[in-house]
Amino acid sequence: MQNEQLAYVAVTPYSMRKSRTGGIVGRLISRTGLDLVGGRMFAPGLELTKRYAEMIVTETDPRHRATQELIREYVLKNFTSEISGQRPRVLFLVFRGPEAVEKIHSTVGHIVHERTSGETIRDTYGDYNTDDSGKVTYFEPGVLATFDPKAVEHDLKLWAEFSDSDGGILDRVVPFPSNAQVEKTLVLIKPDNFRFPNLRPGGVIEVFSRSGLSIIGFKVHRMSAAQAEEFYGPVLPVLEKKLGPKSGRDNWESIIEFMAGRKPSECPPEERGAPGTEKSIAIVYQGVDAVRKIRDVLGPTDPAKAPPGSIRREFGQTIMINAAHASDSPENAKREMAIIRIDENNFKPLIENFYRRPSLRSILNHPTTSPTPMEISERAAQLSPSLTLSIDSKAKAMKAEGIDVCGFGAGEPDFDTPEHIKKAAIDALEAGFTKYTPSAGIPELRQAIAEKLAADNDLNYRGTQIIVSNGAKHACYNAILATCQPGDEVVIPAPYWVSYPEMVRLVGAEPVIVPTSERHSWKMRAEDFENAMTPRTKMLIMNSPCNPTGSVYTREELQAIVDVAAEEDIYILSDEIYEKLVYDGAKHVSIGSLSEAAHDLTITINGFSKTYAMTGWRLGYLAAPEAVAKAVDSIQSHTASNPSSFSQYGALAALKGDQQPIIDMREEFDMRRNYMFDRVSKISNVTAVKPEGAFYVLVNISQLGLTSQNFADRLLSKANVAVVPGAAFGDDRTVRLSYATSIDVIKKGLDRFQDFCRTL
Repeated sequence: MQNEQLAYVAVTPYSMRKSRTGGIVGRLISRTGLDLVGGRMFAPGLELTKRYAEMIVTETDPRHRATQELIREYVLKNFTSEISGQRPRVLFLVFRGPEAVEKIHSTVGHIVHERTSGETIRDTYGDYNTDDSGKVTYFEPGVLATFDPKAVEHDLKLWAEFSDSDGGILDRVVPFPSNAQVEKTLVLIKPDNFRFPNLRPGGVIEVFSRSGLSIIGFKVHRMSAAQAEEFYGPVLPVLEKKLGPKSGRDNWESIIEFMAGRKPSECPPEERGAPGTEKSIAIVYQGVDAVRKIRDVLGPTDPAKAPPGSIRREFGQTIMINAAHASDSPENAKREMAIIRIDENNFKPLIENFYRRPSLRSILNHPTTSPTPMEISERAAQLSPSLTLSIDSKAKAMKAEGIDVCGFGAGEPDFDTPEHIKKAAIDALEAGFTKYTPSAGIPELRQAIAEKLAADNDLNYRGTQIIVSNGAKHACYNAILATCQPGDEVVIPAPYWVSYPEMVRLVGAEPVIVPTSERHSWKMRAEDFENAMTPRTKMLIMNSPCNPTGSVYTREELQAIVDVAAEEDIYILSDEIYEKLVYDGAKHVSIGSLSEAAHDLTITINGFSKTYAMTGWRLGYLAAPEAVAKAVDSIQSHTASNPSSFSQYGALAALKGDQQPIIDMREEFDMRRNYMFDRVSKISNVTAVKPEGAFYVLVNISQLGLTSQNFADRLLSKANVAVVPGAAFGDDRTVRLSYATSIDVIKKGLDRFQDFCRTL
């Protein structure tokens, strides 16, 4: 990701003692918009303290150098000196994101005498007092951070080096009377607090501070499916007894999905131990009667029954989506901490993997034969989490609780695959077509696709130029992988389909996003494309009809874009998966048909998912210049072997058989489209362009003053309507509504949508 950095904030011992942690964490997450990726408690020893302090003073300017010297003296004095028998505790937080260092800088603020607004963390939680002569009489920074990327790297590696010896669960740091019944208990701040950058995680910690307990452990955790199954194992028999075996298990699986991102029944055995997609914060509190005190502040499971001021009353929404979990007994606390491996150090691998080299201390302390932390590639680490999945997961959890949710998130037709297609696949299975096929697909299907392209799209390709893949998504990625390399740029108009930029990043190229406007029907103009081009531009990705906008480019608009691309021999990846779903007389035009130059530069992507309601069959294809097709064939032979054998025979029947089901589906979609657009266009504080293709309406919510994620989250929580936030498509002013659902759901959902918008 462009300009992606790590940055850190160390919450000082004084801020920890004064229970200011929640307010600090809340501001850091909500105001920076960064991803909190790591956290660990430290009781710094003398060596760590000295080495950290010696790198603080770097400035030559006397004024700034004096401030740094003040910080150095603060660290040397306060990181190792006991106060009332208590060793200093430091909470070390790591954030990741574009321009992270500068964002942390602006949120933390400078150390100054005058307080101007209370806007920064140091304005609120720091103190800098001087006497009349200017001598500093009292100094407390509240938090510590470094604002130079190179210095951040050095500091992070240093703290990672000492993260085992000086960090972890700080059992013996806070003193207690010898006869005190001291307990440790676990709190999980649940995934519903991390749907978008907000104050909630900090707010939950803030309310827990009322317990008077000490934080001795902190970990950013992604619970695996296996951990979630074991963690919530005792809940399963209770639900089965209360709701019956099937319903009870379904509800239990929804809990696992909410916490880990996957249901056990849908997770392959080899993936059950992998970190999940949902983020939580695990905190260990210590003190006398800790379990009861935390549970009192938390409140009962049902937020509706929780007392005012409790966490679940303030932050909970439903029985499942209720902000936080806390152990209900000391025994369960031990069990739960063991399950999520609270002692495991995931802080050090985070730092080492990001900077791609282990610390010197790690090399010296561990023999070369010892196992090393598993690393993921930089390209994989750069992938953005799916916003669409977070809303979908929450909607499914609500439905599992019996809540009537109207879902407008569907990206697939709500029609069944036509019978003659299913029969052809069944016949192929029964005839024994269950073996490997040629990597590019069976010859008869490739030829049928070539004939279809000639007849429907005025595109002339030989069968050898057609590659059948495991879905149009697979075809897109293969095409990008075959043509782009690190350093190349790929132009993508926004709003875009969510996977385009991620595919580009996976091959090491850089997506260049070109914003479009509602005024121009969400279409990129030729001049917009030309302005985005550089000598490194290798490819343009076009999607017409477009997901999520429903826009359909005219022949003239496409020709103007092709003319620009042809001047610099820029590839055009033309994703035409929605070609048969066009309305109001709009005509789909294949870019490769416009001219010989267009044909030579265009890689046409299509498939069977949308046209024939075959999303689960996973079958798509591309048509490309001979050299590209040959490269894609080679890539596919080594990565996927071939597309599903019997699915290909179903696809052959789709192309050769009755096309009436397409017409019927398009007519039904058209009726729903007209209804949805008419309803949306009558809501005074939102706007929309009437879509000419696909099965989506993109709604502009910019007048409401909310981010798309915030809007979508509140709409789901308050009105039980699920939409996809436009941030997923590169335009935070919008949300996407799908009309690939029944007219009854559309009517009921739009009633709620309209009522919700009127409250804003």
